[in-house]
Amino acid sequence: MTHVVCQVENAASSKQLIAALVGEGVSLEHITAIAKDTTPLDMLPDEVTEGNELVESDVIPGLQRGAAFGGATGLLAGLGAAIFAPLGIAVGGAGLAMMAATGASFGAFVSALIGSSVSNSELREFEAALERGEVLLVIGEVDQNRPKLEALIADQFKSVTVLGDTHGAPPAV
Repeated sequence: MTHVVCQVENAASSKQLIAALVGEGVSLEHITAIAKDTTPLDMLPDEVTEGNELVESDVIPGLQRGAAFGGATGLLAGLGAAIFAPLGIAVGGAGLAMMAATGASFGAFVSALIGSSVSNSELREFEAALERGEVLLVIGEVDQNRPKLEALIADQFKSVTVLGDTHGAPPAV
């Protein structure tokens, strides 16, 4: 799923943009406002400011990376155990799947814990805008309506910059 990130100069402009997006059929559940702690977001709907902890931290991308790397590590460990069968461990297809699942679960758990204390790596490129007091609106579930929404933003909101996409987990650092 792709998310579109818009840079808005202040909370008042964000409120107007959110109203226009809702008028175009975008649900408030798919819009998230991110701002610096000192930027007031009181005038925005609660639905777009709640749950920012998951967006502002690296929990979800960390979980995705951990599951991928943990699963691969578990699979390699299972293959290693299968290759070195003289140790007395017989590992078949189910054993390999179990090792991969165990590795993925452990990797996802540990990476999510670590990611909860780290700022979102996808937001690093937007730090300068946040420091200036601007608001980032992250709009999800726009794949089908994207051209229409970008045209709306370009026509009616000249001060809003569409910064691009986020595509789930960023590459590992």
